[in-house]
Amino acid sequence: MVAAHYTGLRSNLLGKGTGHKPHDLCVADLCSHCHYHFDVAGGGNTFEQKIDKSEQFLFCVIKTIIRRIDQDVVKIEGMKDG
Repeated sequence: MVAAHYTGLRSNLLGKGTGHKPHDLCVADLCSHCHYHFDVAGGGNTFEQKIDKSEQFLFCVIKTIIRRIDQDVVKIEGMKDG
């Protein structure tokens, strides 16, 4: 697994820019094949395809955050279990 930074729509609003990656909370733990798919393979030609790819990546980011909280890799002060 590799931590892949979000590169989809609105990534510039999360810190992405020339020479800068988005915030480190905007990462998804992906295998190398999926990382390539999101980073290099392109998002399709239509705006709808780009929206779909961006939404898929953001879902992976959320799953990564949940997994890291469940595994106590990320701790949120005052957060209650359950």
